[in-house]
Amino acid sequence: MLIRTVRKTVFVFAALVGFGVSSVVAQVPMPVDSVLEDTGNRIWTRVFESEPFVIDQIYRSMEGPKATAAVKITHGAADELFWLLSYETKIVDVSTGEVLSDEYMCHNNANFKNFEKHRKLIGAKPVRGARRLFTLSQGVMDVTFPKGFGIPFRADEPISVNTQVLNLNPIEDRLHVRYRTTVRYAVDSQLVQEITPLYQFGMMGLKLTKGEKGYPGEENPNVEHHGESCSVGEVAESGKEYPLADGNTYIKHWVVEPGREENHTLVTPRLGLTEDTKVHYIAVHLHPFAESLELRDLTAKETVFISHATNRKDSIGLKEVESYSSTEGLILFKDHEYSLISVYDNDSGERQDAMASMFLYMLDTKFDHIR
Repeated sequence: MLIRTVRKTVFVFAALVGFGVSSVVAQVPMPVDSVLEDTGNRIWTRVFESEPFVIDQIYRSMEGPKATAAVKITHGAADELFWLLSYETKIVDVSTGEVLSDEYMCHNNANFKNFEKHRKLIGAKPVRGARRLFTLSQGVMDVTFPKGFGIPFRADEPISVNTQVLNLNPIEDRLHVRYRTTVRYAVDSQLVQEITPLYQFGMMGLKLTKGEKGYPGEENPNVEHHGESCSVGEVAESGKEYPLADGNTYIKHWVVEPGREENHTLVTPRLGLTEDTKVHYIAVHLHPFAESLELRDLTAKETVFISHATNRKDSIGLKEVESYSSTEGLILFKDHEYSLISVYDNDSGERQDAMASMFLYMLDTKFDHIR
């Protein structure tokens, strides 16, 4: 659960009406209050809101009104080190502030502007990571790390926030909504108890559009070691094709025909592990009609983690998508092969669109900050 402050500072970070995209760079005002954890660490909370989005029709994935903004969370000196502990969002009514259903949420993504620069700023060695910090979507409205874990970043780093709305069900009245996003963090110089560093690395299910064997990044695939090939797919209306170094072309946003489908994607080349590591948090992004997304150790022939999705019964949409959180963590081995397995059960009788992404928050062994 999130630790709530008595008062919150609210900052409007983007201007958007209709389909236009706006971008603004701004600083989030200082928080008014903070709280103490039982660890003794002081936890600060910032809340920032977008300007209104208008929802007056059906918007499928990646088709609704959207906005991009760059936000700086200043606190003390420009080179102050922070620890991101959680990221949460809600869809609220513009007029009343009432929290609405997350069925209107396509995504809320937070990214570093430049991942390599970020690593240098925090004094960490390079890792095979990504600039994505968080992805929230239907059924996944927050990422909250286990106590004692966080992502280090510096006060002068802008965070790019991408928001987009979604509507898959008919509505009677026009809606005016906005995102209300809450960030919890700790200031490094105030820490009583050390925080263990994490970094995010994402993997996604892919389908093949051009080529013979769908093993992304693997030029000499072997079914015995690399499992099943990914399926041949059709790109969704708002999707794109991606040619990879293995000579094949893939898609990450595809069409799901009526019925049940299972898709396997080799992710070992994408992971590129050079050492055994631990994962302490896993977030998942799926679309409606998804049933599950599994990370499977092909070498050990066992499931590392499987996320089950719960679909809404009275409308199209995801009610919940399971995440993983643990101080103990899951071990990934550098010499093992891994596959991402997505299952969709499209009982709508119509073609739908799908994605299947898994975001691993791994132990950052290359970060050695000396306070």
